[in-house]
Amino acid sequence: MWGAVVAHSSQPLADESAYLRRSIAFNQIFQNFEAGEPIDSAAEWQAYGGGRWPPLLPMLLGAGIYVSGFNEIDAQITIARLLIVIISALSTGVVYLLTKKLLDAQSAIASAFIHIFSLEALVYSHRLMSEVPYGFLILVVFYALVSFWKASKLYYHIGWIIVCGIALGLAGLVRASALTFLIAIPLLVIWYRAISFRFIYAICLGLISLIVLMPWLSYLSEKEGEFVLLATSGGTNLGLFNNTLFNINYIYHDEPRLLKEAANDYLQEYAEANSLSESDAGYAIGINTIFTEPILTAQRLIDRTLHHISYDYNMMVMFMRLGYPPTSDIVVLLANFLQLVSHVLIVWLMLTGVVSTWDSFEYRYGWLIVAIFTLMLSITSVSVPRFHHVTMLIYLPFAGYAIYHKLNRFALFRPSVIVGTLIVIFASVTLFLPGMRSQRPTTYYSELINGIDAILGNRTRMIDEFIFSTSSNDIDSVSIQLLSDGYQFESGEEVVLWKPDEQTAINLVVNAYSPTEPLTFEIVTIIDDKIDTQILIPVQPQAWRSWMPSGVENIDYQWNSDR
Repeated sequence: MWGAVVAHSSQPLADESAYLRRSIAFNQIFQNFEAGEPIDSAAEWQAYGGGRWPPLLPMLLGAGIYVSGFNEIDAQITIARLLIVIISALSTGVVYLLTKKLLDAQSAIASAFIHIFSLEALVYSHRLMSEVPYGFLILVVFYALVSFWKASKLYYHIGWIIVCGIALGLAGLVRASALTFLIAIPLLVIWYRAISFRFIYAICLGLISLIVLMPWLSYLSEKEGEFVLLATSGGTNLGLFNNTLFNINYIYHDEPRLLKEAANDYLQEYAEANSLSESDAGYAIGINTIFTEPILTAQRLIDRTLHHISYDYNMMVMFMRLGYPPTSDIVVLLANFLQLVSHVLIVWLMLTGVVSTWDSFEYRYGWLIVAIFTLMLSITSVSVPRFHHVTMLIYLPFAGYAIYHKLNRFALFRPSVIVGTLIVIFASVTLFLPGMRSQRPTTYYSELINGIDAILGNRTRMIDEFIFSTSSNDIDSVSIQLLSDGYQFESGEEVVLWKPDEQTAINLVVNAYSPTEPLTFEIVTIIDDKIDTQILIPVQPQAWRSWMPSGVENIDYQWNSDR
């Protein structure tokens, strides 16, 4: 998939773009170090990213870009994606080792194959997101923890605690949600009574993790003027998604962004009125709502639990927003149907493996504690389907066990597994289409989306970005008008005036609600009082991030669609 994405110059989408900007900034910082120059202040500001996310992933990607020596943006994206692919491949190896250590070699082979062919894992295997490196480090943490439990000599205990602590600290430098593991893993060390001095080992584990985290925590606190735990996003997310202004079903809403903006405005006003930082204001708002609105909080916990366990619609997002090259509606539907089936099947196998090994599995309560800790942090603030990715990695060994040991029996039909499967199917079906709508798909797939909306009674907002460019100074002015019903520019207008002598290119964002006809532009140019009119219906697959003639001399256009 990496090769296909690279070959079609697929650009980063959503959070990927933020990680890429920070990676390029770190590349600049490394170049400053090499040249013995002061760190570029703009690059430092970009690399810091407001402290919203820990720095290790963009630092790693920036180091890869720096070593490669590439300056072209497409080449830099290629290198960054390749690093994610390598880490994903290493994760498969750790899945195998963990399962073998935990269960047996046959289950380990099955678990590794599940990870290789899982469509969710494939989606993230080349994306500039934190899921793969974070999941890899958590797998290392659990492998070190199990090795610690199984070790019989003191120096092995010490060695594995050191490895576990370093990996746990590094996980915290990738993603702030590692806080759950920073709490749960030392508790698991204490919980397993078969090892002497377990309290001392737990303290050592926590100290090692803290030493790894300390440079970032110090820098973060210095920047923010107060102590901040891992990232500034923690308090902000708690406040944004826990206040009475925020609609519990925002993901189903026609304008989820407006709901989030209203909640964000409230957060800013609260911070200013109470002389608090945005993060502290978020904690105050979130905690207050949780304790004063118990019924609303309970509704949100149920809603977010379904989000957490449901099918991850990121493959649909990549198609709908042209993160992957444009393709047929049949391919989109088939790919996402297969991903849905894959998700349900893997969760079914996990539940089957857990039920089958429960009585004999020595560490069953430890695994359960981690699952609860991981779930609770997610559902108390913001919970989207991709957050279950790491939890599923931890339970892959049980899926491998079910495949190798239970497929020839009736274990798949145990009542507990059937109930679990029904829950997963319910969550998947309820989020499958709304998840697509919330991502503002491109109008390239308007026919597919309109067909789905007609069945469900939805009204989906679609969005596109077109770039018009010219190399000519002869054109006095250009007017670009939308002729199709259901379309308008983001400004709310239907006509945009462009003076090429003032700017050589113009970006036009087009919105549409369930359009019924193809997008059509009317382009009117004025050159020396001579008026020329042309009609443009974008050539969809060809114009996707490629320059195409508009029909007007010296004016080309490109369909960008990466918003």
